[in-house]
Amino acid sequence: MPAPSPPKRTSPVKFKVMVAPKYQKVVIVGATGKLGQFIARAFLDRKDLFDVYLLVRPQTLKGSEKAELINDFRMKGARLVENPLTDAKSLLPSIKGMDLFVSVVGDAAIGEQAWMIEAAKEAKIKRFIPSEFALDPDNARFKEFSGKKEEIANLLAQSGLEYLRLSCGLFMDLLLSPTFGWNVRSLADFK
Repeated sequence: MPAPSPPKRTSPVKFKVMVAPKYQKVVIVGATGKLGQFIARAFLDRKDLFDVYLLVRPQTLKGSEKAELINDFRMKGARLVENPLTDAKSLLPSIKGMDLFVSVVGDAAIGEQAWMIEAAKEAKIKRFIPSEFALDPDNARFKEFSGKKEEIANLLAQSGLEYLRLSCGLFMDLLLSPTFGWNVRSLADFK
């Protein structure tokens, strides 16, 4: 006697799996900078997963130089938080309740991450990503270029915070700049 055939399904079974991210509330410092705007947009492109808060200095919000960029962030769903970004005490109220702290400050402000780490620890931030996206400060060949990044990396390691350090190498726009003896503005410069 043959085995009975399974019952026929009248409609296909569809599954929709939603996994809540571990780091839902993301705060970014430096979002209006050259690299920061790309990182902010990447998080904003996934607003189904992340609530994005951008800490912006009052003078940046009031200035017209970055008004178009800031308006674009607002249109994409960013929550702009005005903060003087001067010390841990002033930063703390703006980051309480956040999960992920992303620092994309420029080289001139690398040292300021020391008090940002202090505030992040006090606010119980789940993960801190420091601004060290270019050369790897742990690589002995780049020690002379790493400046305060190594100091910040050590401070972060001692802080007890969970962190993620990203070093992606030298950016081509810097490599082909007057800093390194080039002044390339277009392909016509190579002719």
